[in-house]
Amino acid sequence: MAIVDLNVGGRQFQLACGDGDEPHLLKLAESLNARIKELSIDHEGSDKLLLVMTALMMQDEINEMNKKATGVANNNLNSQYLIKAADKINLLSGYVEQLAGKLEKC
Repeated sequence: MAIVDLNVGGRQFQLACGDGDEPHLLKLAESLNARIKELSIDHEGSDKLLLVMTALMMQDEINEMNKKATGVANNNLNSQYLIKAADKINLLSGYVEQLAGKLEKC
């Protein structure tokens, strides 16, 4: 287990992470700091408030991405059902054509 020193929102933190995960954790902290900096330009406030606002904005983005991902997954599921339905409709139309052909002969 590795210990990483992070600076987030002007505060120092030590976090434990898996060995080899240190660079990823540092990049996450850099990304968080960049977002905090963006907010601090527009909003005066305490560092705690900026952290909360940043976390809320990031959570909102995650929620929107999840909605889009769910929509894509549902569309893919719907597409799969539509393909199966189309196959069955084609099969039925084949039967109907055969039946129509037999009825014409009668």
